[in-house]
Amino acid sequence: MVENQSKFELRITDDDMAVILDGTISEANPNEIVSSIKQELEAAGITPVPREEELETLLRWSIKSGTTRISEMPIVEGKSPVPPIDGTIKWAGDFFDKGSMVDEKSASGDHMLQAERSVVKKGQLLAYVTLPKEGQEGCDVFGKPIAVRQPKSAEIRPGLNVKVQKKNDRVEYFATIMGRVKWLSGVLAVNREKTMSGNVGIAHGHLDCPGSLVIDGDVMAGAEITTGDTIEIKGAVEPAIIRAGGNLIVGKGIAGSEDRKIKVEGGIKATYILGGHIESWGDIVVKNEIIQSTLKTQGAVVIPDGRVVGGSVTALGGIVVREAGSDKHVNTELVVAEDYSLPAKIAAKEEELVPLQAKLEQIHKLLDPMMVKQEELSLHEDETAAKRLLKAEEAEAAVEKVKAEIQKIEADSRARAKPHILIRRLLYPGTTLCIAGNKVRVNKAVTGPREAVLSGEKVVLREVAQEVSHAIPKKRNNENSCVARREIGQNPEMKAEHIKFFIESVQNLFLSMIGCKANPGKAGLADGVGNPGDITALIGLSGPVRGNVALTFPVETGLAIVNRMLGSKTRVVD
Repeated sequence: MVENQSKFELRITDDDMAVILDGTISEANPNEIVSSIKQELEAAGITPVPREEELETLLRWSIKSGTTRISEMPIVEGKSPVPPIDGTIKWAGDFFDKGSMVDEKSASGDHMLQAERSVVKKGQLLAYVTLPKEGQEGCDVFGKPIAVRQPKSAEIRPGLNVKVQKKNDRVEYFATIMGRVKWLSGVLAVNREKTMSGNVGIAHGHLDCPGSLVIDGDVMAGAEITTGDTIEIKGAVEPAIIRAGGNLIVGKGIAGSEDRKIKVEGGIKATYILGGHIESWGDIVVKNEIIQSTLKTQGAVVIPDGRVVGGSVTALGGIVVREAGSDKHVNTELVVAEDYSLPAKIAAKEEELVPLQAKLEQIHKLLDPMMVKQEELSLHEDETAAKRLLKAEEAEAAVEKVKAEIQKIEADSRARAKPHILIRRLLYPGTTLCIAGNKVRVNKAVTGPREAVLSGEKVVLREVAQEVSHAIPKKRNNENSCVARREIGQNPEMKAEHIKFFIESVQNLFLSMIGCKANPGKAGLADGVGNPGDITALIGLSGPVRGNVALTFPVETGLAIVNRMLGSKTRVVD
């Protein structure tokens, strides 16, 4: 190349959004290549082509910066499209916490269904919908338009006791009464909350409440309750038929039977479940124990400080449990990543398909012969064929719609499936673990924490990191704290005040281990499957323990608890 001669190359990026210049510019006369560049751009169909003055200014600026060698310089750029902004639904509160409520790996967090979250006041903002905004079309260096999709709208249909107010670029939804929020199939409503004092039993007949229901007492055996929303029961539930359109929150426990089933469209919270036959759409959270019950849920079963003994627990969203089975080798089945509701849902949709497919087949029986001899049809026959063709297209669209719904049901089920079981402390022989149809029966005790997962088509138990919780406080305003921490588990001789401090320090831990179901007729510690939670007879408690509880123990009781927890033979010294 002779001195002061310019040489360049133009190339178009793969996305057609820029023309790149590479080459060498003559410092003496940079504008000698401007005309050539413009000609090549025009020949390539670039539009719009920059003016010569613009190109020359660009090249001279490069020279002024100290280089005549140009690399990767964009001289023409397309216009990037501006994407649309979809409409969104923004909730003013956590009203619908029916899904995962805990960190299943650590079993930490709030193990209670927060019923109060869905209770709102009159005039309270429930949600707002942001309006969609259209995007802007772009174009490439050839002037070809780059289309943008239409923005998606979000919609809330106001239901009972909800008012709508437009404000700037959003639509707001407010409660017109005090009640419980319900969101179903795109409709937002606030249902009145009915409160019943005392117990509910057979004398009340079939109790049917369109909204939510609060029962201050117990649900007695033989009762039948149906609600359109959440049921909150302050006491216990004896064998009864319960159908809830929202959550089921029980202050104490649930006792059931095979002919008295519970079906809930939300989650369930209870202290214990004994002999229950329960189906739930959301998580089932239990404090103490699930005994000889049949539970099926599309959520998770979470009992991080309790046990499952006997029966079958099926949870699409995984299981977290402290202990499973018992030392009596009671047959206990834990099933995860299996959707009990899927076959019925698919069968219902397939039933919808039958008449639609029959209708489509009948249309084609009439239409197909006409389409074969289409050129021979009279004007009247041609009009008839056109009408039948339109009906066939409508019928095919209806069939495809139902098939798409089936695919979505299956996809949603797969998305919710969590193929793992977390055993925090102990897995007893006689327990069967099933993950996505693959089973293994435990033949010897396994200490936790362990997680059952799939390895290929085999269920395996793998170790997980040891959990650390319920730590004894590091400081206390007397010397007993240091002595107690040093001597627990090491020195078989303890002073009474040391035992008292130890019990106070770990009260929440031992209550969750032993349980708190009152049985005043029998004094003694919980031992085996048959006597859950008899510790309350010794320490004077009844009902569930909530929050921080101050306890006073006789020395003998405290000593028994220490020995029970530590598996030791500690004795009291003066």
